[in-house]
Amino acid sequence: MPADQLLIQHALQWVEPTFSDQVTGGGETFLAHALGTAKILSGMQADAATRAAALLMFVAEPTQALGEKARAADPIVERFSPEIAQLVQGTRALTRLGSLASGATEIG
Repeated sequence: MPADQLLIQHALQWVEPTFSDQVTGGGETFLAHALGTAKILSGMQADAATRAAALLMFVAEPTQALGEKARAADPIVERFSPEIAQLVQGTRALTRLGSLASGATEIG
């Protein structure tokens, strides 16, 4: 199996037990949402690291309050790579920004 497929399979196997039954605000499972996002990215010819990041987005993130040592023990860095962890962090930031913008639109 090619390395790209192994990476996606590894990410899926890691998140599936945790997220297969947790539901988003929209009513779909976190796993279904992540799989749908990864499928869209695949159709856009995104690389395996980007698709893996889509699958891993809902994994709990180390908080700033824990300090540098705890953040260094980020499970995504440990199991995957710093590159994928950065992609996940960027995706989370964009999601938060989208939520803030959406809230500001509703207020105004």
